[in-house]
Order: sequence, then structure tokens, then C-alpha cells
Amino acid sequence: MRKYIFKIECVTNLHVGSGEANYNIIDNEVQKDVVLTDVPAIYSSGVKGALREHFSTVWNIENNITNKNKIKKIFGNDDGESTQGTYKFFGAKLIARPLRVSSGNKPYLLTTSNDILKDFSDFMDGLGLSNFFKFSELKLDKSKFGANVSGFELEGEKVVKYELNEINAIKKLIGNDFAIANSLRDYDLPVVARNVLENGKSKNLWYEEIVPHKSIFYSVVMIPDNEEIELKFKPDEPVQFGGNATIGQGYTKITQVYPAEVIK
Repeated sequence: MRKYIFKIECVTNLHVGSGEANYNIIDNEVQKDVVLTDVPAIYSSGVKGALREHFSTVWNIENNITNKNKIKKIFGNDDGESTQGTYKFFGAKLIARPLRVSSGNKPYLLTTSNDILKDFSDFMDGLGLSNFFKFSELKLDKSKFGANVSGFELEGEKVVKYELNEINAIKKLIGNDFAIANSLRDYDLPVVARNVLENGKSKNLWYEEIVPHKSIFYSVVMIPDNEEIELKFKPDEPVQFGGNATIGQGYTKITQVYPAEVIK
């Protein structure tokens, strides 16, 4: 099986609900990784479903029998028949999210962590892709953040300048300027209040956790060796994940980062 790595950048805020009942102040939490419980994720069924919906629309399968058959081949049937598709879809995990710059010349700095990078490295190694990224822990000592840029404070904490040349591969996902923490568990995701209006009166109020726009996930798709990948993502065709599509949430830009490809 051939492996493809995709970068998923949140163009708008995203909420893919966990579906779990809880008694916290937050009514609707986002899905989290089952091991790194503070790290947002999109489970594999959600990734597969969103991509199926996206390409069914982009390829206009209602009016094109060839593309309709292509959808069935890639994703399997969804009409009651138990036929699996030829592609294997993995869940998406957060690799970095923006944290507030309290001092510096940027409004935010994309931030990842040693535990996220270690998990990413282990995942790549497990799929036979250790050539893409191999983890090298950043020794932060007493500092909360290290970065390849200087003159910043994140969330009120000074960012210490480090040379991060040993993890240059991660720039394919995060970009050139980013920070690393030991963990992001001390920095809560944003929470927004939601309500339903009926005749101008609020009938319900709940609190919803979101993954902020600019956050970046990664996902992997595997396809048979004898097939060329059909999933071509264009900048003007955003992919929507989770709920609240009608209020502009969950829209993402997806880029293939491995193997590298230029979309014409």
C-alpha cells in the first residue's frame, strides 16, 4: 500500500463533537485523541465521511456515472451493500494550533509540543514513513516554550530562541515560524456560547468547545500499489468537517505534503 500524508488547515473555527455526555461547564466538547487526551482529533469515520461528501459534490456524481463508480471504488457503497472501498483512511490529529502572542510582532504563533511530535513520529514510524519525520525532543529546561524565532511572549511566557534545524521536516506541516512546548494541556481550547432563538427569545443556551482557525491537523490515506491517488484538493474547493456548516464552521484547506505534489 502506498501512503499519502495530508495537511489539513482550519480556514474557519471547527467543531467535530465527541458525542459524549458530560457534566462540565462545556456542554459540547470536541473529539480528542484517546491517548493524548488534550489533543483534538477527527476520527477516521469522520475523515472518510467528509471526503466522500466533498468529492461526491466536486465530481458531480449525480450527473456522472463514471465518477459515481469512482466514489464507490474509493469509499465503498453507502446504499446498504457491505462493500469496502480500496482506500484506507486514518483519522486526523492536531499537529499545531495558534496561541496568543502577548508580546511580539505577530498576533499568534502556531504551537506544537514535544508529546505531539513524539506521537507523530511514532505514527510515521509505524507506517514505514520514518524518512518523513524522526522525533528529536527539544530540551526546554525551565522554559515553557522554545521557538526558531525570538522576541516573543506566548500567553505571558517568554519564548526562548532555539535552533530547530533537526526538525525542519515539520515545517512542511506547520510552516517556518512556530513554537514548541512540552505539552499544550495547560492551554484550553476556546469555548463559545450558542443559543437558539424562537420569536426573538433565547430558548436554549449551551457552551461549545472549538478548534480555532489556523489550527493544523494531519491525516494519512493508503491506496493499493497499482493505483494512482484520485484525491486532488484545490484551494478554491474547501473541505468541510463536523457540524455547523451553515454558520461557516469546519471549513478547511487540504494539501498533500507527502509525496510532494503541485496541483495545477
